[in-house]
Amino acid sequence: MDWSRRRRHWKKISAGLSEIEAGQEQMQTGLTQMESYISSGEFQLQAAREQLESGKNQILSGQRQIEDAKKRIADGEEQIQAGIKQIQDGETGLADGWIEYQDGERQANAEIADGEAQIADAKVQLADAKKEIEQIEKADLVYL
Repeated sequence: MDWSRRRRHWKKISAGLSEIEAGQEQMQTGLTQMESYISSGEFQLQAAREQLESGKNQILSGQRQIEDAKKRIADGEEQIQAGIKQIQDGETGLADGWIEYQDGERQANAEIADGEAQIADAKVQLADAKKEIEQIEKADLVYL
């Protein structure tokens, strides 16, 4: 082979090697970018996992708060029902007391009326007794 041919081959080989080197550099750049993207993706994935875990914890906390609120509502409803029962019992007691008061008032009025009638009868008997005494005294004077 002559030198000019060798030189052409050598130039072709040299150009091919340069292209290979350029390709390798591009591949290395691509790999570096991919590693960067993967690393960034892994970081984003980890951040998303942390956000997901935080979200789950917030949901659980919210569910506990809802359950606590439901319990407080149920307790409040029980207290309201107990209060209503006490009011109803109080109203019943008041009504019973009013009936007893009215019965006592009627009984007292009846006893007062009886007492007044007895006083009136006693007054009549006293007046009759006074008349008898006067008649007796007049009769005794007549005999004297």
